[in-house]
Parts: sequence; structure tokens; C-alpha cells
Amino acid sequence: MSASLDPEASYQSPSSHIQSRRGVAIVLLAVVIWSTTPVFIDHLQTVDQLSPLQVSTWRALLVTLLLALYLLIRRPRVLKLQRREIGYYVAYGVIGIGLFNLAFNTSVAVNKASVATALMFCAPVFVALGSWWVFHERLRPLQMLAMVVNLLGFALVGTVSALLAGTTGNVSGLLLGLFSGICFALYTLLGRGAARVNRVSPIVIVFYTYLFGTLALVLWGFITQGIHSLIITLDASGWALLVILALGPTLFGYLLFTVSLRYLSAPIASIFHTLEPVMTALLAFFLLGRILTALQWLGLGLIVASVTVMQLSALLHSRKTSLVPDRVPAVKRDRDTVPEG
Repeated sequence: MSASLDPEASYQSPSSHIQSRRGVAIVLLAVVIWSTTPVFIDHLQTVDQLSPLQVSTWRALLVTLLLALYLLIRRPRVLKLQRREIGYYVAYGVIGIGLFNLAFNTSVAVNKASVATALMFCAPVFVALGSWWVFHERLRPLQMLAMVVNLLGFALVGTVSALLAGTTGNVSGLLLGLFSGICFALYTLLGRGAARVNRVSPIVIVFYTYLFGTLALVLWGFITQGIHSLIITLDASGWALLVILALGPTLFGYLLFTVSLRYLSAPIASIFHTLEPVMTALLAFFLLGRILTALQWLGLGLIVASVTVMQLSALLHSRKTSLVPDRVPAVKRDRDTVPEG
């Protein structure tokens, strides 16, 4: 969305309203599909007795095979990487797919779906800190306040007060949730680095991250558990759930979110993404009987509110920035403009 000083620029035609509603509907569907991810993982690990490593490996392997098949048939030429890019995408895949999925799936095994998802949403705090450190982006006061609120919500969901009192709580679960959030933040920052180069298409980026992530998971499985890490025994419903996990939340959710960007700006679409932990908690309650305490619901609300504020703060800042060129004299703009082509 572009910002303008023209008072009439805020007017939207009926067709633009229809497109906006269409974009909202598509991004909400994407979020609902993404919200099923921890629920499916929870079921596969609890009912089908798969280990976090097995779920991580097979999910990544199926996604890699499906993407490879699509790209080889439709766009084989785009698969080429420059030699200097290989190391970056290896790190991107190992950390963003291998390490993150293993950490998050282990967190689901310990914390269960709703708590694991809520704890993982501490990631925006570390994304903001990483953006400040790596990309030299300024931390605004509202953003820093939202980061504090986010960590307060994290503490409530993770029952830190009970841990400090020595009554109940799970230290390993809390640390796993924190680690999965840090891994997801690293995945996001590495993705921003890849997007800034803007040489490789998004679907090729996804393919190579999953390819190197899969190789890392398979190698780690062989080192720690031998060939048994890849051998799984599932009935028809278990295999169907595993395939749906690869096709639905991973590929179809990503596709829907990408389509929604045709009708909504990326910051607006990302705000709707903050509903994911709430939807996951509701799905986990109705489908798996996972119950959150009142304090955990409060913490979840604080996490969602803080991430929403951080997204809105970034959106408002980008709009203010887009107004700056309108205030620059035309002569200076022409002098500073680099010709295209």
C-alpha cells in the first residue's frame, strides 16, 4: 500500500474493497491451515509414536521431493545456484529447516501443541534484535515496549512463576520453547538476507532450504540413531496425516499466503499471521483436548497483542518513510535518481 498526502488518495473503489476482503479471506485460510501444523505433529508423536526427529525428517523429505518434482517438470532452469550462494543456503536450510523443526517438534512433544506454538512466538523479539544488530534497523520505543510485553506473555505461558516458586512447571519445556523461537528468528533473518539479493525465486529458496535441511536431518539421524531414524511404521491414516502435513501447512499454506499478497500488503498480511497461536490453541482444545490455564490464555493474549503492535509499528514506520520523497524538491530527486536499466 502506498501512502500519499493527497486527501483523495484514501478513497477506495468498491472493487478495491472486494479485493481487500478477498485477500483477508485468503490469508485467514492460510493461517488456519498453518495452525494445524502443531496439532498434526502432536498427534503423530502422541498417537502414532513417531519421534520428533522422525516427524522432522519425513516431513522435510516429502516437501523436498514434491518441490523437486514440480521444479524439474515446470522450471528446471531456475534450479541453478551460484557457487558463492551454496554456503548461505546450506546454513539457511540446516538452521531454518533442520534445527528449527527438530527444536519445535521436540517442544511439541514436551509442551504439547498450543503451548509450544505460543512459546515459539517469542521469535519476533529476536527478529527485532537481529534486525537491529545485522541490518542496523532502529528499535523504536513502541517496539521495545511490545518486546517486553511479549516476554511477559512468554513467561505466563511457560508458567515461569510456578518454576520460580518450585511448585510446578517444566524447565526443559520452557527452554525448548525459547530455543525454537530463536531458531525461527534466525530462519526469518536468513530469509530476509536471501530476499534482499532478489536473484532466486521464492519457491526455489524454499526448495533449497528444505533440501539442505533434509540432508542435515538425515545425517543427524544416522549419527545419533542409525538407520532406525528413517524407518517408521504407520497405518493408512498415519501416512495420510504425514502427507497432509507436508502438502497442507507447508506447501498449500505458503501458496495461499503468497496469493494473499496480491490483494494485501505484506505487513497487513503478517498481522493476520499473529492469530496462529490462538487458532492452534483452539484446534488443540477441540481436537486433542489440550487445555490452557487462565494465566496461559492471558499470556497468549499478551503475545498476540505484542506481535500485532510490532507489526503495526513497522507498517506505520514504512508509511512515514514513503512520505519522505514527496517532501524532497524535484531538482534533488532528479539528481539523486539512478536511471533504470
